[in-house]
Formats: sequence, structure tokens, C-alpha cells
Amino acid sequence: MSRLARILRWVIAAPAAAVAFIAGFVLFVMISQHIGGVGGAGVAYAWSVAFGTIAGAVVGSFIAPPDQRKLASRVFVGALVALLATYLIVSFVDHTFKFTNALDVAGSLLGGGIVLRLFNRLAGTSTSATSQT
Repeated sequence: MSRLARILRWVIAAPAAAVAFIAGFVLFVMISQHIGGVGGAGVAYAWSVAFGTIAGAVVGSFIAPPDQRKLASRVFVGALVALLATYLIVSFVDHTFKFTNALDVAGSLLGGGIVLRLFNRLAGTSTSATSQT
């Protein structure tokens, strides 16, 4: 893969991950409302953020160059957690804290943990498969 193709894949992966996050979040909110909630409003909101995180990181990681998917999953999860944690800190400083800010960070950590575990396992299986051949 050429250097230009790698750069283009990363450039395309970032907005695709953002769109997938929003789509995943909205989809889970709609599903949650349709089935009558998932354990309460706060729990449903945190799981919606987690589902959006999973969708965004997976889509972005699969668009990124194949040999850099594990790195891409870490980049997309880390960027989202950092962004939401920044909003949380700013809300504390500005005295505009809302409970949903904390749920954003909790949901992104939950979804991020699932994604990172998935990509660590996928990388582990591909490494062990190539070392046996």
C-alpha cells in the first residue's frame, strides 16, 4: 500500500468514525425507547454512548490501513474519551455540570473497553496464526 493510500485511509476513517458514533448513539436511543428503556434513563443513555463508541471505533478501525487497525482502535477510543472527559472537566469549572456529562465519560469508557478488548483479541489471533505458519 502506498504512502498516499495510507494517508487517505486515515483521512477518510476519522469522519466515518464520527458519523458512525452519531448513528450508533441515535440507533441505540431509538431501540431503547422502542423496547421501553434499558433499566432507566441514565443507564440507557450510558449504553447509548457505549454503543456509539463501539460503532465509531469499529468503523474507523476497519477503514484504517489493515496493519494499523489495533492502533486505530486505540486512537478513536482515546480521542472520544479525551473529548468527553474534557467536556466533563469544563462543565465542572464552569459550574454547568450535568449528570449526562459523567454518563458520557462512563459510556465511552465502557464502549472503549469492549472495542479495545476486541481488537486485542483479533490482533492476538492473527499474530498466533502467522507465527504457526
